[in-house]
Amino acid sequence: MALKELQLSCLADYARFIYENFLDAFTEAEMEASQDNQLPLLKFFKKHTLEEKFNITKRYIVEYLQNFIEGTAVDGIIAGLEEWKEDKLVIPRTGVSPVDMALLEKGRKSILLKFLPLYTKNLKKALEIVNEIENFYSFQSVKAIEYFSDIQNEEILRKNQELTHAYEQLKESNEELVRTEELLKESNDNLEDIIRARTAQILESEERYKAFINQSSEGIWRLELNGIDGIPVDLPVAKQIELLYSFGYFAECNVRMAKMHGYEDVSAVLDKKLQDIMSFANFSPYGYFNSFIESGYNLTDAESLEINNEGRIVYILNNIQGVVENGKLVRAWGTQRDITDEKNTEERLRYVVNNAPIIIWSLDKAGNVVLAEGNTLMPDIRDNENGSGKISLKELKYLPELSASAMRALEGEAFAKIIKIGDKSFEAHFSPLKDYMGKVTGAVNVAIDITDRVTIEKKLLESEDRLRLSIEAADLGIWDITDLSGEFVWDERSKRFFGLSKNAKVNYEVFLNGIYLEDRAYVKSAIEATLRGERKDDIDVEFRTIGYEDRLLRWIRIRGKVFFKGKGEPFRFIGTSQDITNKKVQENELKTLADKLSESQYRLNLITNAVPAFISYITPDKKYIFTNNYYKRLFPHGEVIIGKSISDVVGVENSAIFYAHFEKAIREKRNITFDYVLNKEEVGFNNSNIRITYIPDIDENGKVRGVVAMGLDITESIRYERDLEKKNKELSKINNDLDNFIYTASHDLKAPVTNIEGLVSSLVETLEESNCTLSEETKLVVSLIKDSVGRFQVTIKDLSEIGKIQKNFVEDVSYINVKEIIEETELSIENKIQEANAEIVLDINDCPSISFSRSNFRSVVYNLLTNALKYRSPERKSRITIKCTVDRDYSILEFKDNGLGMKEHLKSRIFQMFKRLHDHVEGTGVGLYLVKKIIDNSGGKIEVETKEGEGSVFRIFFRNSPYILSV
Repeated sequence: MALKELQLSCLADYARFIYENFLDAFTEAEMEASQDNQLPLLKFFKKHTLEEKFNITKRYIVEYLQNFIEGTAVDGIIAGLEEWKEDKLVIPRTGVSPVDMALLEKGRKSILLKFLPLYTKNLKKALEIVNEIENFYSFQSVKAIEYFSDIQNEEILRKNQELTHAYEQLKESNEELVRTEELLKESNDNLEDIIRARTAQILESEERYKAFINQSSEGIWRLELNGIDGIPVDLPVAKQIELLYSFGYFAECNVRMAKMHGYEDVSAVLDKKLQDIMSFANFSPYGYFNSFIESGYNLTDAESLEINNEGRIVYILNNIQGVVENGKLVRAWGTQRDITDEKNTEERLRYVVNNAPIIIWSLDKAGNVVLAEGNTLMPDIRDNENGSGKISLKELKYLPELSASAMRALEGEAFAKIIKIGDKSFEAHFSPLKDYMGKVTGAVNVAIDITDRVTIEKKLLESEDRLRLSIEAADLGIWDITDLSGEFVWDERSKRFFGLSKNAKVNYEVFLNGIYLEDRAYVKSAIEATLRGERKDDIDVEFRTIGYEDRLLRWIRIRGKVFFKGKGEPFRFIGTSQDITNKKVQENELKTLADKLSESQYRLNLITNAVPAFISYITPDKKYIFTNNYYKRLFPHGEVIIGKSISDVVGVENSAIFYAHFEKAIREKRNITFDYVLNKEEVGFNNSNIRITYIPDIDENGKVRGVVAMGLDITESIRYERDLEKKNKELSKINNDLDNFIYTASHDLKAPVTNIEGLVSSLVETLEESNCTLSEETKLVVSLIKDSVGRFQVTIKDLSEIGKIQKNFVEDVSYINVKEIIEETELSIENKIQEANAEIVLDINDCPSISFSRSNFRSVVYNLLTNALKYRSPERKSRITIKCTVDRDYSILEFKDNGLGMKEHLKSRIFQMFKRLHDHVEGTGVGLYLVKKIIDNSGGKIEVETKEGEGSVFRIFFRNSPYILSV
């Protein structure tokens, strides 16, 4: 392809995309491709670190991409080839060949194609880029071959000049020797002067000889024998080689020879044995010395493969001349030339041409194929019938199109075309070869196998179809934004997700306003951060939308990637959108279920851990899957119980009884309870009585899916029951004694007190009848006696009431009208109420009937009312409020007064028998004791709130259900 026809505009934009987004990735791919293709140039970078290799490679990649971007790719090729030709590269120009370039081209082409799907989904544009890549590298290949040919010609010319110069020096030395001999013949009488002159000339010649040796481009060496006077030539070849290796040493060599074998200086080689310097890499342990001896000690152009001192394999071209005297080899001279680069170039070229998708062949002007590499295109060339290595275009009958195209090139036309051979496609480039006069001397054809490219084009079409089907199956929306301030490119699905019709226009404002208000700020922040390049990953956000037209609430997920220009400016934002409403609903349902399960589990753990009992759940196969914390008392060292069997926990020796009851609970599907004596002294269980209950867990189908096991330590309960039984017996005896005492005291004291009262009254009457005047003092004594007798009678009456309660002298319990009894009691003490000028406030209209003893209830009301009247405050009018309320378990009767009150710490003493906190009023200290005794015996309770100087509140709690009174 001509230079002016090489258009790379699409490739320039593609190169800019790679440079700005994937420079490091391209560099890494370049290094991997070099390793995979075994690029020979890598040998020049063996001593570099991985980071140094990366930086060097990246520098070349930057230059490579910038040439495309700036439109100087072709100039870059020419400049690079000129540097190669002028030996200005960092590596010797002889170390670079078209093979290296072909391998590099193969790697870079594959890397360029690798990033193409990331740049565009447009098939036409992708094919244009692929075509420009192929055109560019076709042009480069042709130019590389031209420059390589020039370089090889220059190298051959340079080496010929070096040999010519060496030959001229030798010729000059020989001419001087001839002149010297002529001088000897002419000057016999001045022999001494002639000898000195001759010696000087010899020394000068020797210096020139040494200079020639050291400046020679070939290695030169001389081998002498140490320890023997020679090697007999009639010995077997193997024996001669053995002696040569054992006694041969290098007496002389030049620098080139030393470096060729991996040594920096001649001194490292001199006086060293042959076997220490030369190490052959082929199968023969003695290399070419076998041929040297068999050739009569004169070996020419023998190739050897040797390993130098640095461990590097080198190809060497050898010439050896042996010196034989008296039937013995006494020394040997040799020259060596390092042909490693030529060999490697030859091998690489052969490898690349035969294995790479490229075929090179050339024609002479007669139309004969004179060079062909690659077996794909023309397999007949190497094995033609005449064996001449040439084949005429006329013989390529099976390739008429190829033959006709080659003839056009021989006529001076350069062109390229696509040809089809079998199942392969080739892009063939034909160019005429011209001499310096511009006359056509032949033609060259480079055919590039583009079968893979054709296949890729086909796969791109198939991939596009698969992508479209995948998007439809996943219900994905596609969007592409090149201008954030302009109109967005949204497909129909993306618009549907926002409740928009397919013809609706979308811009950034429409997009943001369609987002649920609470989600709008964080979505906007995420997008702007992505566009600024602050996010390491591509954008991936979930948010809610309210449909513009259908007003439906949806959950949407968008994922996208931003592409940036050189200065970090975004130029494209592409991605997908997806309706995830159903997923969110399912997630919320699962979360709700998980929360409920977690809450239930927490409550279960809280409840079971709070119960002072062993609680566990056991599967039908007798494995524990749940235990509460109480089990830590049995296993305090953190042993794992979950997953263990019953026998593992209780011990094999005890498992029989547990298994029997466990199986019975499952079989009969009912609770089974049994007692077990636990002995585990090391954790504090010594003859502990454990009551175990197995509770089967039965599903809706009647199948037992597990068993709840509860173990309660009843050791203390049994001990308490025994102690309680003993104390009850003692208490019964004490109560009986107390009852007898109270009854006896109240009964026996009643008659004497009555007699005393009668005798005092009779005495006073007798004295009055006798006209005996009583003194004031006597009247006071009589009055005091009567008061004492009265108080005594009240006390006896109170004792009698206590006795009745103690002996269960209680009327039958019945439902009583609370309001009626309170009003009756209030009426019975009306005089006391008036005397105290007290106000009684009743709030008992909603009070229900109470199941209670009528007389006991009246006693409670009477004592609380009279108590409030007795201990009223003289500083204010007495006010007593009676209120009734009801809760689930109790009917509550509240007596509130504004009397004297009491100190908080003394309120517990008011319910003790004969305890009084105020002495300025009459009383026995029995009333409140009787109230508490009645309430306690009925199963209720009494509470007091009080504050000294403000009053008190008594609350009486009557059980809502009938309760049998007991001591």
